Amino acid sequence: MTGEPWRTAARYAWMMLDGSIRLPASESLVPLALALSLGLLVGVQRQHSGHVTAGIRTFSLATVLGAACSLAASFAGAWVVGAGLLAIAGLAVASHIQGGDSENGSPGLTSEVALIVMFVVGVLTPHAEAVVPVSIGVVTAVLLHAKERLHRFSERLSDAEVRSILTFALISVVMLPLLPTERFGPYEVWSARNVWLMVVLVTGIGLAGYGAHRLFGARRGVLIAGVIGGLVSSTATTASFARRAKEGGPTLVSVFVVTAASCVMFVRVLVEIGVASPLLLRHGAGPIGVMLAVSAGCAGAVWLRVRREPAEAPPAKNPVELRPALLFAGLYALVLLAVAWSRESMGDQGIYVVAAVSGLTDIDAITLSTSRMAESGGLAHETAWRAIVIATISNMAFKLGMVGVIAGARLLRPMAVVFGVVGATGVVMMLVW
Repeated sequence: MTGEPWRTAARYAWMMLDGSIRLPASESLVPLALALSLGLLVGVQRQHSGHVTAGIRTFSLATVLGAACSLAASFAGAWVVGAGLLAIAGLAVASHIQGGDSENGSPGLTSEVALIVMFVVGVLTPHAEAVVPVSIGVVTAVLLHAKERLHRFSERLSDAEVRSILTFALISVVMLPLLPTERFGPYEVWSARNVWLMVVLVTGIGLAGYGAHRLFGARRGVLIAGVIGGLVSSTATTASFARRAKEGGPTLVSVFVVTAASCVMFVRVLVEIGVASPLLLRHGAGPIGVMLAVSAGCAGAVWLRVRREPAEAPPAKNPVELRPALLFAGLYALVLLAVAWSRESMGDQGIYVVAAVSGLTDIDAITLSTSRMAESGGLAHETAWRAIVIATISNMAFKLGMVGVIAGARLLRPMAVVFGVVGATGVVMMLVW
């Protein structure tokens, strides 16, 4: 029994030599060439890094070996791939024992693992779509080359940030696929997976804003402060710079940052609509885009005067925590129910009332709820985007009131002009679009 695989291999090798078995040249040479190219790519990186036992030739040969074993498996059996993998793994273990990838006296496993990965990439080249092995090979090369940057990045992370990344992975990759899609509850507007998907979306946007704050927040510049402020929280940014204006900070700097944060709010709204309902985006991108353009124009006019002024984005709280996520899920579910109830009881006017009230403090819930209802056919697209516009106007009115209470007339007057122009644009869009 132990000699059977070798007798089989010898028999098939003889059959290939005498012409009994033939593989079309194009079906053999193309995957071999692709495997060679990917092996060269990763091998160049390893050679450049100074690794002495596995460089450009070793990685190229290992990847080509994987492709050759995969081709041979079509007539000799899958055991050929297994034997090749064991051989590569044995060479990797021997290399590790010799300490070929040691750095600072501590042997590592990076190159050995990469060698096994590239063998598997070679195995994939004859059978998988080209994009699969190419993607794996390129990502492998990038990861190997980005070693120092990745190490510095991981060292800069705090325990709370690592916990947030793991929590986001938990709620998005693990929990989301497990939730049922069946609708339930009053008006059948709730779906566990749909509700949690919106939580993942909003949390992901917040996490991106937090990451931008960690990368650029310490750089002094009004443009960065405005953009990051909009990603983190336009309401928190408004409150922060209203306090700075009250304490004697430059008024125009506060005007610009608050206006820029509101511009990012419109971008955020468009992204959320696009994810929740691509069809609604076609109807609502025009009017909401006009409001964004007007807001950006106002911000641009102020920026020309304050672009050299120093400013820092307000401090950001870590957005990935289970408790806030659960609270948003509850708020989103309540807004879904309120929109469905108001539509049945009062028609479109009721939906607009719900949008105006909910938009005061949170625009994400009403944006996502109306978008999902429009996508499912439970709400007309014209009604949905108008409700979102009303929510944005309501949100700006709330911020304007906050500015008046915190900073007084000094900041209230210019912000009233800016928000008044953008809000009037929204009203015109609802009337004429």
